[in-house]
Amino acid sequence: MRLLIQTVIFTLAISLFLDGSSVKESSKPHKVPKKDRIDAAMSQEFMMTMDYATGIVPRRNLIESKASLKSIEQNPQNRNSSLNLSWNERGPNNVGGRTRAILVDKSDPSGKTVFAAGVSGGLWKTNDITASDPAWQNVNDFFGSLSICALTQDPTNPHVMYFGTGEGYFEDNAVPGMGIWKSSDAGNNWTYLSSTSSSSFEYIQRLLVTDNGTLLVSTFDGIHRSTNDGLSWTKVLGTNQGSFSNKANDLEMSSNGDLFASIGIFESDGIYRSTDDGVTWSKLSTGLPGAGYNRIEIATAPNDENRLYALFEDALTSACMGIYKSMNGGDTWTAIANPAALGMTNFARTQAWYNLSVAVNPANKDQVYIGGIDVLRTINGGASWTQLTQWSGSGGMQYVHADQHALCFIDGNKLLVGNDGGIYYTPNAMGSMPQFYPKNKGYNVTQFYAVTAHPASGYNVYIAGA
Repeated sequence: MRLLIQTVIFTLAISLFLDGSSVKESSKPHKVPKKDRIDAAMSQEFMMTMDYATGIVPRRNLIESKASLKSIEQNPQNRNSSLNLSWNERGPNNVGGRTRAILVDKSDPSGKTVFAAGVSGGLWKTNDITASDPAWQNVNDFFGSLSICALTQDPTNPHVMYFGTGEGYFEDNAVPGMGIWKSSDAGNNWTYLSSTSSSSFEYIQRLLVTDNGTLLVSTFDGIHRSTNDGLSWTKVLGTNQGSFSNKANDLEMSSNGDLFASIGIFESDGIYRSTDDGVTWSKLSTGLPGAGYNRIEIATAPNDENRLYALFEDALTSACMGIYKSMNGGDTWTAIANPAALGMTNFARTQAWYNLSVAVNPANKDQVYIGGIDVLRTINGGASWTQLTQWSGSGGMQYVHADQHALCFIDGNKLLVGNDGGIYYTPNAMGSMPQFYPKNKGYNVTQFYAVTAHPASGYNVYIAGA
């Protein structure tokens, strides 16, 4: 009965929307007719696809829908149908999009092979990131979810890779995900892990494989651990399981195998450490703030198992509340210089909840890169900072697109940066003033909101908003 009533209400609502509302709006020529409004179209699509029992769109049904569609396509009777329409991409091929996940392929000793992913643009690969215009290949644009925000590789078997979906930082254009995919052949083919089909894996911030082959994932339902390549999971950290919050953010591993996790997105919790491959966790607090913060980003020094850095978001202003350093594996921490407090207002400003990143140079534990609006660096362990880029290209600094989400070292001198404008690369990260170069030609992950074509036939002209 409940479903019948909901169906009747929905049918009446759609009827009014398509008939009465559009007529009413069209009588006001100074307003956009509701039938042509993108917000109304999105609302209508939501109403037509949601599950009335739960009130949400069952996105995970896309997996079954894809299998059904593939079955239809393979039917010889359908091969000449509209399912075989030929599509031509219209770009842009020179503009990147928001990138939170970058992976330097460990199976390539040259360090040139790189995987990267857009938050709603799928998984891409290039065999030479150092080229002036890297040749990017779309690995697959028919995954059940293209909202890829985490990438990792097994350190002992580089043929094994994983990516996680769903953007958990919740700006207006964030896209929920559908879990985790795995590759066993160095990223050529990928298989969906059905064990991640629950809502627990809808937003994945980080993935990490330990030296023992243990897979860990940080989600909006805490930290989960798998010892069988993702076939099954155990929740090891979260609400009522050792931490206050469920909203797990960062996951990092030191060179001695110790694991570090930051818990709390849009709410306060803290940093946790595991010394037993992620089975048990303890909270670290000595020298760290006790309250007033939300998101935390962590970085470990690859050449020193005891050196760590952590950036804290201010819960009130969403600027950078402080930066902390540990020289004893997280036992104690000390505050270091905070660029926001030094007047570098373009570091994180009021959006550290959205763009905040940190990485330690693998050749120098005192050289640390941090990203907020722009890219900054310290060469003295955080005693002072230098701003390296300026999103507006002013002040004599080079232009790099704003909002830095990922920092990934290839080696001590080569660094990749993922931001709202795609991917940038510097071959001289240790230089006095590193030069950054865009690597976005053909990396087509721009997140579009709307598009229109020229109204006259024969014009290959489009306008799109991103």
